[in-house]
Amino acid sequence: MRKYEQIGRLLKTRVRHGDYLLNAVPPERTLATEMGVSYMTARRAVQVLIEDGYLVRQSNGRLSVNPSVGLEEKSFQVAVLLMGGTSANISWLSYELDVAARKAGGSLRSVLLHHWDDPTVLEAVNKFQGAFLIPSSTPLQPSQQLLNKLKAAEHPVIVLDADWTSLGFPSIQPFPPAAISSVMDYLASLGSKKIDCLNVQAIDATGMLRIAQWQSWQDHNGCSGELFNVNVQGSYYELAHDFMRSRLEAGYRPQAVLCITVPAAVGASRALADFGIKPGVDVSLCAINGEGLAQFVQPSVTALEPPCLTRALVRTMKWLTTGEKWTGSLLIDAGQPELVIRESTIKPPA
Repeated sequence: MRKYEQIGRLLKTRVRHGDYLLNAVPPERTLATEMGVSYMTARRAVQVLIEDGYLVRQSNGRLSVNPSVGLEEKSFQVAVLLMGGTSANISWLSYELDVAARKAGGSLRSVLLHHWDDPTVLEAVNKFQGAFLIPSSTPLQPSQQLLNKLKAAEHPVIVLDADWTSLGFPSIQPFPPAAISSVMDYLASLGSKKIDCLNVQAIDATGMLRIAQWQSWQDHNGCSGELFNVNVQGSYYELAHDFMRSRLEAGYRPQAVLCITVPAAVGASRALADFGIKPGVDVSLCAINGEGLAQFVQPSVTALEPPCLTRALVRTMKWLTTGEKWTGSLLIDAGQPELVIRESTIKPPA
């Protein structure tokens, strides 16, 4: 295969995956430098893509993607907007979205947002055929002005891992707050009279709802567990470990601990073991969302595991291509999470 054909194939792959929907198609000289070829070779590759209908040369000489390209091969391209940093939970959600996009005959493009005023937010929503927004990794909320713009955008936005139905957005919430009661009920069935709650991540809307549900269950059942909310920067595992160590050094001896996330459970478990307190033997430890990690640590952590999201995601992705208004409940049913019992929970000693 000749060099210009190799470059042409690479550019076609980029176009099909939406690489140039948010970033401009580079000029031939930039492509030549990037690919390590002559300007004429890069220009010939670009000319072939123009003739094949992948690229369009504008009147000012700049290159852009043909809006209709790839529709026969992929029915749509959807963006996933990731607000804030990454985590095991974000990686899992991105994987679920990618699987669903392939099943629905489309492709997925991840877009990292650094803050709500990032112009990439609206740019991505307008240039892709729809967008999934995962806001759960930041405690900050968007302005009403941005919410209004998102609602008025040409393409719809679906919120994942948070409930924005009150704001008018279709939402998929893998862990409804009410599901946390099943964890509390299980710990109570073991005989736990005091169930503490540990959180080591910034309090976002999802975290607030989980803590509120823990508190509501306590109020309803007349319990008085303690809330440990470690709201500082650092590794979640290390924060949980160091905080639990400091509490244990002060004489704290838990009976049962509900961890808002698995990193909190892993760090706390290590600290407990440092003091000769064995999770699953001397204390019960649970987490919300196993994040693909709970079953692999020692001891394995009893956790609320997510439902399979594929069906709900494929349904919503296909809806994105219709251009129709969403009908039915804005809170999309994704199934119920399952409490998976593992080694970290026991009936407390007398």
